[in-house]
Amino acid sequence: MLHRLLRLSNFSLTFVLLPFLQGLEISDPGQVVYIEARTSGVVEHEVTLECGTTLPDVYIWSFTKPGTDTIRAVVYNFGKGPKLQHLAQDLGDLNVITNTAFLSIEKLPLDAEGLYTCQALYDTADGARLYYYYVHLRVLVPVSKPYVLLSNSSAVEGSSFWMRCGLENGTEPINYTWEQESRSGLVTTLAESNSSLINIIWVTRNHTGWYGCLARNEVNQQTSDRIWLDVLFGPDTPQIDVLAYSVMEQSYSALEKGNVSLSCQAVSNPPSRYVWFYINSQNYSGPQLSISIIQRVHTGNYTCLAQNTYLNTSSKKTITLTVYYPPDGAPTCSMFPANNYTDLALFCSWVGGYPPAILKWSPYVNGENQQGIYNVTQIQPGPDTANNSVFTCHASHIALNITQSCSTRTWLPSGEPQCSANSSRNNEHLMLSCSWEGGFPRALLWWSSLGEMQGTSEENSNILVLRTSANYSGKTFICHAKHPLNKDSKKCMLKLEAPVLVTERIVVSVYETNDVQLTCLLSRHNPAVTVVTWYNNLKQNVGETPKKYILQQAAAWSNLTVRETDSMTDSGQYWCSATNAVGRTEMPILLVVIRYPMPPNITVSKIIYSSRQRTDVNMEWLIQTDGDLTGFFIEYQKLSVPVGKSDNTSVWQKVAVDLDPSIRSYQINNLDPTTTYAFRITAMNRRTTGNPSDITSPAFYNLTVSVPVSKPYIVLSDPSPVEGTSVWMRCGLENGTEPINYIWEQEGHSGVVTTIAESNRSVINITWVTRNHTGLYRCLVRNEVNQQRSDRILLDVIYGPDVPHIDVTPYLVTEGGFLAIEKGNVSLMCQASSNPPSQYDWFFNNSRINSGPQLSISKILRTQTGHYTCLVQNTFLNTRSTKSIALTVYYPPDGAPSCTMLPVNNYTDLLLFCSWLGGYPLATLKWIPYVNGNDRGEITNISRIFPGPDTANNSVFTCYGSHVALNVTQSCSTKTWLPYGDPKCSANSSRNNEYLTLSCSWEGGFPHALLWWASSSGDMQGTYEETSNILVLRSSANYSGKTFVCHAKHPLAKESRQCVLKLEAPVLMTQRSVVSVFDGSNVQLTCNLSKSYPAVTEITWYNNTQQKVGGIPNKYVVQQAVGWSSLMVQETDGMVDSGQYWCSATNAVGTADIPVTLLVIMPVSKPYVQLSDSSPAEGMSVWMRCVVEKGTGPINYIWEQESQTGLLTTLVKWNSSLVNVTWVTRNHTGWYRCLARNEVNQQRSDRIWLDVLYGPDLPQIDVTTYSVMDRGYIALEKGSVSLMCQASSNPPGQYIWFYNNSEIFSGAQLTITRVLRGHVGYYTCLAQNTHLNTRSKKTVTLTIYYPPDGAPSCSMFAANNYTDLALICSWEGGYPPATLKWSPYVNGDNQQGVSNGTRIQPGPDSANNSVFTCYGSHVALNVTQSCSTRTWLPYGEPQCFAYVTRNNEYLMLSCTWEGGFPRALLWWASSSGDRQGTSEENSNILVLRSSANYSGKAFVCHAKHPLNKDSKTCVLTLEAPVLMTQRSVVSVYEGDDVLLTCILSKNYPAATEVTWYNNLRQNIGEIPKKYVLQQAAAWSNLTVRETDSMVDSGQYWCSAKNAVGGAEIPVKLVVLRYPMPPNVTITKITYSSHQRTDVTVEWLIQADADLTGFFIELQNLPGRLGKSDNVPLWQKVAADLDPSTRSYQINNLNPTGKYVFRVTAVNRHTIGHPSEIKSPALPPFRAYPAVIGAAIGGMLVATVATVLIFIYVVRNRTNIPRFHDMIFGRQNSQSRENINFPEDKVIGEDASPSVPGFKRQ
Repeated sequence: MLHRLLRLSNFSLTFVLLPFLQGLEISDPGQVVYIEARTSGVVEHEVTLECGTTLPDVYIWSFTKPGTDTIRAVVYNFGKGPKLQHLAQDLGDLNVITNTAFLSIEKLPLDAEGLYTCQALYDTADGARLYYYYVHLRVLVPVSKPYVLLSNSSAVEGSSFWMRCGLENGTEPINYTWEQESRSGLVTTLAESNSSLINIIWVTRNHTGWYGCLARNEVNQQTSDRIWLDVLFGPDTPQIDVLAYSVMEQSYSALEKGNVSLSCQAVSNPPSRYVWFYINSQNYSGPQLSISIIQRVHTGNYTCLAQNTYLNTSSKKTITLTVYYPPDGAPTCSMFPANNYTDLALFCSWVGGYPPAILKWSPYVNGENQQGIYNVTQIQPGPDTANNSVFTCHASHIALNITQSCSTRTWLPSGEPQCSANSSRNNEHLMLSCSWEGGFPRALLWWSSLGEMQGTSEENSNILVLRTSANYSGKTFICHAKHPLNKDSKKCMLKLEAPVLVTERIVVSVYETNDVQLTCLLSRHNPAVTVVTWYNNLKQNVGETPKKYILQQAAAWSNLTVRETDSMTDSGQYWCSATNAVGRTEMPILLVVIRYPMPPNITVSKIIYSSRQRTDVNMEWLIQTDGDLTGFFIEYQKLSVPVGKSDNTSVWQKVAVDLDPSIRSYQINNLDPTTTYAFRITAMNRRTTGNPSDITSPAFYNLTVSVPVSKPYIVLSDPSPVEGTSVWMRCGLENGTEPINYIWEQEGHSGVVTTIAESNRSVINITWVTRNHTGLYRCLVRNEVNQQRSDRILLDVIYGPDVPHIDVTPYLVTEGGFLAIEKGNVSLMCQASSNPPSQYDWFFNNSRINSGPQLSISKILRTQTGHYTCLVQNTFLNTRSTKSIALTVYYPPDGAPSCTMLPVNNYTDLLLFCSWLGGYPLATLKWIPYVNGNDRGEITNISRIFPGPDTANNSVFTCYGSHVALNVTQSCSTKTWLPYGDPKCSANSSRNNEYLTLSCSWEGGFPHALLWWASSSGDMQGTYEETSNILVLRSSANYSGKTFVCHAKHPLAKESRQCVLKLEAPVLMTQRSVVSVFDGSNVQLTCNLSKSYPAVTEITWYNNTQQKVGGIPNKYVVQQAVGWSSLMVQETDGMVDSGQYWCSATNAVGTADIPVTLLVIMPVSKPYVQLSDSSPAEGMSVWMRCVVEKGTGPINYIWEQESQTGLLTTLVKWNSSLVNVTWVTRNHTGWYRCLARNEVNQQRSDRIWLDVLYGPDLPQIDVTTYSVMDRGYIALEKGSVSLMCQASSNPPGQYIWFYNNSEIFSGAQLTITRVLRGHVGYYTCLAQNTHLNTRSKKTVTLTIYYPPDGAPSCSMFAANNYTDLALICSWEGGYPPATLKWSPYVNGDNQQGVSNGTRIQPGPDSANNSVFTCYGSHVALNVTQSCSTRTWLPYGEPQCFAYVTRNNEYLMLSCTWEGGFPRALLWWASSSGDRQGTSEENSNILVLRSSANYSGKAFVCHAKHPLNKDSKTCVLTLEAPVLMTQRSVVSVYEGDDVLLTCILSKNYPAATEVTWYNNLRQNIGEIPKKYVLQQAAAWSNLTVRETDSMVDSGQYWCSAKNAVGGAEIPVKLVVLRYPMPPNVTITKITYSSHQRTDVTVEWLIQADADLTGFFIELQNLPGRLGKSDNVPLWQKVAADLDPSTRSYQINNLNPTGKYVFRVTAVNRHTIGHPSEIKSPALPPFRAYPAVIGAAIGGMLVATVATVLIFIYVVRNRTNIPRFHDMIFGRQNSQSRENINFPEDKVIGEDASPSVPGFKRQ
C-alpha cells in the first residue's frame, strides 16, 4: 500500500506522511481525483481558495510562482491542526478557515498571483481517497483615478490637438471612454476604445468645453476630473450696425447734433478687442461707438478693427458717415461808432452752412428794412438812441425749423473815466494812461493840457507819451471821453508830483565785520518810482557790487544791507535816490563803522630747529597783556645769504593762519634746510590785526645751488581731441639753462617710434587731428649740461561712429529685405568704426529691443516681421549713425478653425459659421454633414443656413479646415439644443422705487433663446434680448392692475412660450383712526398691509410735522413685520405730539397713505408776547401774539397796555391770541402784556416794550447873515455866517450840511467864520433817522460879492495853420465882469471886451521878440491891472531821437524843437513823404509797433513856427543791432574764471539789454552765483566763475535786440583740465608706538610735474576678512597738504582697528592716481635680544631632557613595552600581519575609489 502511494507524481512531501499513514490503506491509484479551478482576487482585498467540500484528514497547500516549476509548501495539516510555512508571509495575510481546508488570504498582494495546489487525503469507508485541487489565482489591480493630459489647454482653431487619459495602476485590459460637456451643459460621448490617446487633427471652436475620461477594467471603473479645453479663434470679419438719419448707397448720413450709434461685432475667443478709427486715427476702444450730439467734423470714414490680442490676429471693416449741418451757432451782431462818434453803425453776419442764411434787422433801422445774404449794415443816429437800446438781427436757414437771431445792445460805460501816470524803464518818457472801460461801442478818449489837445485820440484807453521833464511836476492834465450816446464829453484829471523820501535813522552805527541795514521810505510820488537806487560812501551804485551789498525793496520802501562792514572801507555817507518821470530826489544816511579793540602784543619766548636736518622749527610765545583775542598767524621771510648783500627785500609769507587763541606753540615743517629764515607772529581780534612780534631767526647757513635740466613733462591742450579739430602739445620744464633743444617723438599703434619735430620751441601744433594721430608722445630736452626725456603721454583721438554694416543669417534674401520661417533662428550683426568704441542699440519698428552689436532671435515669430534698425552711438561725442533692414516671417494659420452657430430669419433658422483666419495662403473650409445640399469649399470663412424646426435637438455639425502648410486637417464642431423647462418671470423695484424691473429668463440652450415683453394688449415693451430680458420701467401708478407677458422663442421650437405678471399697488388699513392720551403717556398707532405686487420693502411712519420718524429714535419706536407696522410715541407732549400721523407704503406701481389722529390733553402754560416788530415805524402795521406753548383749547386772551405816563388800560378780550394794529402812531409807544385762560387754569405774561419810531420832520433853518433877498441870503467876502437846523425825530435825528451837494459838516449848527467867494452856492441841511433810514432836507442860497482875483492874463497862440498869431486877454471872475483892451493897437482899431479879448496878428509881419500889453478895469477896484505877452522863435534846429518801451513792444520816434512862443508845430513823415501819426507842439512822439521791417528806413520830422515863413526838418534812420566779439573761441584752465566779451558795433534805437545764454541755452541771469555780468551802453562782458570742463565747455551766445530787429553771436568756451599730477609712492608707513593710535606716513613723487597739494585716505578693514559683503569706504584724514610736504602723522586711531592708507596728489582740480594701498608696520621691537636668548636657552634644556628620555626608553623597552611602542611604533608586527594575510591586498584594491580617469600603478 505504501509503495503505491510513493509512486504518485508530484507529491513532494510524501516522506513526511509516513508516520501518519501507518495502518491507512489506499485501494487503487486510479482513484486520485484532479480538480482544476480558476479564481480572481483584488489586490489589498480578501480571497478564499477552496480545497474540497469537507475537511480532509490530511492536506497540504503548495504555491508555484508563475514562470517557474518550483513547488513550495504554504501550509499543511497532518491531523494536528494547520501549520503555516515561511512562504506564507510573502503571500499576504494568510489563514485557514476553521473546520475547513479553505485558504483565506487577506490584504492580497500582487506577489500572491500563481498556481495553488491543495493535496487532500480523505480516510473514507471505502478506503483512502486523494484529491488534487489546482487553483489558479489571478490578482487583479483596480484602475486608479485617471487624469487628463492636453497637448495644449488653449488650442488654436484649425490646429491639431491630442488628449491622453493617464493612469497610475490598473489591470489590463482597460477600456477608455471620452466625454465632452459643452458650454450649454450637454454631455456627449466622443470616443470609446482601449487606447488612452485621442487625437483631434482639426480643432474648431465647437470643441470648446469640459472633457473627462472614464477608465474601466473588470475590477472597477474611475472617472477623471473635468478639464477645460479653450479653443482660441477669430476674430471673424466685423459686422457694423449703424443707427443714423438716413442710409445712402455706400454710406450713412446724419443731422448735426443728432445721436449716432455704431455697433461692431466679430466672433472671437478670447473676446475681440474693438478699436474704432476715424480717418485712420484711433479715437475709441470698445464694440459700440456712440456719438452723442454729432458734429460736422465727424464726417469721414469709420473703421472698426477687431483684434484677438492673444492670437495677434485682427479683421476690420470701414463705412462712410456724412453729417449735414446748418451754419454754426447763430448770427453775430456788432455795432461801431460812425460819423465822428455821433452815430451808430449796425453790422450783422452769419457765415457758414449751406446754403447761406438770409438776414434782416428788427426794429427797422432808418425807415426801410433791407435783407441781405451773409451780412447787412445799417446806420442809426447816436443821440436819438436811448441807453441800453437793443437791436435784433433775424436769420433764417432752410436746414432749420426755427429762426435764429442775435442782438446787440448799445450802452454807456459805467462810472467816469479813470486816469493814471507811468514812466518808461529808464524814466526817459512819461506815459499818461486814461481809460473808460465798458460801454458799447467803446468811447473815444484824448488828452489836453491848458486847453490844448495832447497826442491822438484812442478808444477805451489812451496813453499819452511825453518826454520826461521836471517842468511837469505840479502840472495838471485832463483826459476827455466821448461816447455816441452822450451829447457832451466827460473828463478826468491827473496832477504830477516828483518823489519825496524819508528814513527811520539819519545816522547808523555798527561794529566792524557785522552786517547793517539802512532804510529808505517813499512818502509821495506820481507817477510811481520804478526803482530806488542806493549809492555807497564812494558814490558808487551798490548794484554793481552784489557780494558786498544786499538790496531789498517793495513799492514804498527799500532796504540796503552792507555786509561784513569794514571801518576803513564802509564808513561814510550813503545815498538813497528815487527818480520818476517828473523829478529826482536823494537823501543821505551816515554810516559809522566802529573797529574792534586792538589785540595784545606778543613776545616770542622760544624758537629752535627740531633737528639737525633744519627742516622743522618749533616756536613758543607769550601774550604781554590781557585783551580781546580771536587767533594768531605766523609769517616767515627768506633772508639773503650773506645778510645784507642783496638789495631785494624778501616778502613776508604766511605759514600758519587762524590758529586757536588758546595755542602758545606751533611747529613749522618742510622748510628748505639750505635757506635762512626769519619769523614773526601776530595776534588778531576779528578784523583788527595787532602789532607783529619781534623778528627772530633760529640759525644761518650758506648754500650754493647748481640746477641741471629737469625732467620735462607734456601738457596737452586736449588729451582726447575730436577728429578734425586742432590740438597743441607743450614740453614743460621746471629748470634748465638756455638754449634748450626740443625733440618730439611719437609711438604708433604698431610700437614704431618716430621723430616728428625738432626745434627750440617747446610747443607743437596739429591743426587738423585725424584718427591716425592716436598714439604715445614724449619729448626730449637737451642743453649743454645734460638731456632728459619726458614720460610718455597718450593722445587719444575721438572719432566716429561711421555708417554701420549689418550682416544677417536669415532664411532667404529678396529685393525687399530678408525672409525667415517662423520658429527658426535669425542672427543680425552690426559693426561700425568708432573711438571710444560705439554702443549698439537695436530697434524693432522704432522700439528699442536690445543692446549690443549682435541681435539673436531664437524661434522667430510672425509678430517679429518688420523693420530692424541698428543705432550706433559714440556717447563721448554724442554722435550717432543708423542703418535699417526689413525682415518678413512666413507662418501658417494659428490654431484651428472656429465654429459658431447663430439664429437667423427671426429665430426660425440656424446660421452655421466657420472661420479660420491668418496664415499665408488662406485656408479652405467645408461643413460635414452637408448643409443645404452641396458641400463647397471656401477660403477664410464659410456660412450655411439650416432650417430650425427641421433640426433635431442636440444635433452636432463639424467644419473641417485644410491648409497647404499643414499635413493634417483641423476641425471644429458646434451643437444646438433647446433650453430646459419654461421661461421664468418676476417683478422687482430699485432701492428708491424709482424704477420697476420686470425680469424674464429662459436659461440654457444653444443658440440662446430670444425673449421680449409685451403688455396685455399685445404691444411690445422694451427690446429683444437673449437668455434673459429685464424690462426697466419708470415707476408709475398707471401700471397698477395691469398685466405683462414675457414671450420666448428658440429656433428649434416651432411656437414661442410665455409667462405672465400682474402688478398691484399697496392697500393699507388701521385699527383706530383717532387715538387720545393724557400728556406724558406712551401711545401705540397701528397699520396693516392688505395686498401689493411687487412687494413693499418697508412701511414708513410720518409724525404730525410730516417728518419721517426713523430720524428720531429716542422719541419713536417702530416695529414691523411682513404686512404690518406699529408706531409707539413715547412720553407724549400735547404741544408737540398732537396731530395727524401717517402710515405710508410704496412699491413701484403706487403709494398708499392712511392717517391716524393723536389727541394729547394738557393745561395752559405761562404765555409770552411776540411782536412782529418791537420798534415799528410810524404809519406801519404791527401785530402782537400771546403765545401759549401748552394748553388744551378753548383758550381766552386779555390784552393790557401801560402808557409812558404809567396808565394801565385793558385793550381787548377775545378768544384769539393775535391783536393787530393797522396804523401805528408815536402815541402807541408803551408796555404791553396778555393773560391766557382755559377751563383748567389762567396765566399772565411778562411785560414787553413797544417803541414806535418816527421822523425826521421837515427841518427849520435859521441864518445870521448880511442881508436877505427873495431867492436867498447875501454876504460880503471875509465876513462871518451861522446856519442852525432843527427837526423832530425818534430816535433823535443826525444833521449833515451839504454845500452844492457836497457834504461839508456834521451837526445841527454850521458856522463859517471867514466867508470867501468860494463859499457862494446852495447850503442844504439833511436830517437823518439812521434807524429808519429816513431823511428830510431843506436848502438855502448864499451869494458872495467879490472883485476878480489877481490881474488879467495874456496868452498868444498860433492861428491859421501856424501862419498868424492869436492874442488872447482874459480876466475871469468877479462880479460884475471886468473890462479889457490891448495896447499897442492891433489891426488898427482898439476894441474893448468884457472878461476876455482876442485879436489876430499876421505872423511873418511880426518882429521877433515883439511885446503886446492888455489893460483891465473893475468897478470894485480903484486901480487898473495889466498883463503882457512876447513872441519869439525857438533856438537852433529841431532834434530827433528814437526810444523803445520797456519790453521792446513799441518804437517811439521823438522830435523836439524846444523854446519859442508860441510853440512850434511838429509832425512826422516817411522818406516817401507819407505823413505818420498826428501833429504836436514843441515835441512829437510817433509810436510804432516794433517790427524788423523798419530796419534801414528813414523818418523825417517837420517843424513850423508862425514867425518863420518856411518849415524846418530833421531825419532819423533806424538800424537793427550788429554784434562783435574780441575772441570767438576762448580757452581757460579748469577752476579759473574766464571773461567772454560782446561789443555792439551799431544799432538804432539803442538795444535796451544785451542777454547772455550759456552752453545749455539758459539765460545766465537765472544763475547769479555761477555767472557775473558787466555791461555798459556798447559792450557786455560775461565772467564764468570756477570753470568746469565737463559742465562749462561749449557754445555761449550773446544776444541783443532793439525795436527793429535782433542779433546774436556765438562764443565758444574751451575749458582745459590741468595736467595730471605725478604719481605718489609711499616709502614708509609705521605706527609711532606700540599703542597703535598714531601712524606716520612718508612718501615720494615719481616725477616732477605740476602739483598743488596732497590728501591722505584710510580704509577701516573688517575684523574678519571675507565674513562681510560690505566694502569699507575710503575716508579722508588729511586734505590740502602743502605740495612740499613729504610726511604726515595721523593721530587718534582706534588701537583695535585694522587700517590701510593711500596718498593722492592734486593739481588744482585734477586729482592724480592714488598710491598703492599700504598698512602700517609696528615699530622695531627693542626686547628682541633678550627674548631670543631666553628662547635658545629653553630649547637647549628641552633638547637634553628629550635625549635622556629616549635613551632610557630604548634601554628599558622590555620593561615598558607600551611606552616604547607608543614612541617608536610596531613596524615588525605589521609586517608579519601583511605576510600572513595576503588577502588584505585584495581588499585594499577593491576598496579603492573608482574615479573616472584614474589608473592604479
